[in-house]
Amino acid sequence: QDTSPEQWQVAAALADEFFAGSGASDVERTLFIVGDEKQSIFSFQGADLETLAIMRRTFREAVEAAEAVWDEVGLETSFRSTPTVLKAVDTLFASQYDAYESLSDGLKRTLEGLKGVHDNRIQSPKVTADRNAERTSKLRIDPDAADEPECEHPVIITHPETGRKALYVNVVRTHRFAGMTEEESRPLLEYLFEHSSRPEFTCRFRWRDGSIAFWDNRCVMHRALNDYPGQRRYMNRVTVDGGRPA
Repeated sequence: QDTSPEQWQVAAALADEFFAGSGASDVERTLFIVGDEKQSIFSFQGADLETLAIMRRTFREAVEAAEAVWDEVGLETSFRSTPTVLKAVDTLFASQYDAYESLSDGLKRTLEGLKGVHDNRIQSPKVTADRNAERTSKLRIDPDAADEPECEHPVIITHPETGRKALYVNVVRTHRFAGMTEEESRPLLEYLFEHSSRPEFTCRFRWRDGSIAFWDNRCVMHRALNDYPGQRRYMNRVTVDGGRPA
């Protein structure tokens, strides 16, 4: 049968709720997430999610103080046909705008002229001198290992759209500064790695069924936590657009 005007009104309301806030203000967005809690029946009715969370926490504390059993029923029980299986899967997102802006003026000047060497051959640059020696030996005896690409990117980049500066190093791929050895680079790099993921720059997102996250890789760094031992994690990631950092 044809969709009735009333059904179209419901569909329009749901669509408005799904995209709520995506274009409602001029506030710059580097991370945008939607999911079941945002889409829940409570949210659709206009309730305040923060107030609901406070009430839930208050009731839980009271029940546990009375030594009674507290059990939280997921929103998907009534709103989704299939309940969530994996609950504790988190991703950390860190603003590299904030990481750069909190650096001292002296360190900013030092980093402005540096380039980081990003290498796909290693898991982490925080390696010992012995491992560096092993890696160097491997390059000498295994010519194929030298074919892996290296890329140089500025340590401080300027976002092409916002014009803001961001720190651009990461613990997985950046293993030295251009023109320096790994041993020479390590002290400053390790400081930057720790600095870039300080708690005040970071938010923690817990995935649920139906969650979707959009982030700007040019100014937001992310790390998936291995908080699901013994279980396999499947996710779909799509890169919308890209360019060379500058």
